[in-house]
Parts: sequence; C-alpha cells; structure tokens
Amino acid sequence: MTTLLTRRPSSIWNDPFFDRLFGEHVTATSETRSFTPKLDIISNENEYKLFADLPGSSKDDLEITLHEFVLTVKGNRPAVYNQDQSDGRLIERAFGTFTRSIRLPKDIDSEGIQADMKNGVLTLTIAKKEETKPKRIQLK
Repeated sequence: MTTLLTRRPSSIWNDPFFDRLFGEHVTATSETRSFTPKLDIISNENEYKLFADLPGSSKDDLEITLHEFVLTVKGNRPAVYNQDQSDGRLIERAFGTFTRSIRLPKDIDSEGIQADMKNGVLTLTIAKKEETKPKRIQLK
C-alpha cells in the first residue's frame, strides 16, 4: 500500500527550492512507517552472537525474552519529531514499536545469555551447552 504525502499551502515547505528538490508529491511506502530491526548472527564453538541495529532506542525501550528456544526482542524506536505538530515532506526513516523473533538451536544454554546495548546496537551473547561443544579426541 502506498501513502501519498502532499504539499500543504500553509507549510514552511511551500518553497520553489523544495518543489524542485522533492517534486510536487513525495511517495512513502508503508514500509517506511514501520520499523523492523536488521539482525546479524554469528557463531563459534562456544557461543552465538546476535547483533541488532536499534538506532534511537534505549535499553529501557526493550524487552528480551526466551521461551521454548524462541528469542523475542520487543521494543520501540521513537520518532525524533512530533508527528501531530509537523508537516512531513519526506519521511524515510522508520520508527514505531516492533517485535522480532528468531528460533535458536537446541544447543544453547538458556542460563548463559548476556545482553548489552552500546551505540544503538543490541548485542546478545548466547552460550552453547558444554555437552554440545566439539570435543577433540586424542589418538593413542
């Protein structure tokens, strides 16, 4: 679905410069209105690491849960402006509430999960169970 943002005559954007820059109408898809964080997941023999880009979110905006090997991150990415008091001309940055779930492998240690938030990046370190880690077998 496409939403059409049009120029309002009383807008501060009613300027020939912006008309040339953006045209008469600016199209914004519904995708630009909702936020879904992108994830990276890496692993080594001891742990999994999950990285989620959450710019503008704070740790107080997040809820992280694990239930039956499904890790869920819920949160909010607030808009940087008051939507009711502004005349949006070009809106591309996504914001709003989000939920992102991912099924984890059964080799995780549910007691060995650590979460850290730094510079808008959530990092989850998920330990692997000791009995599932690769064992080196010595030849005799």
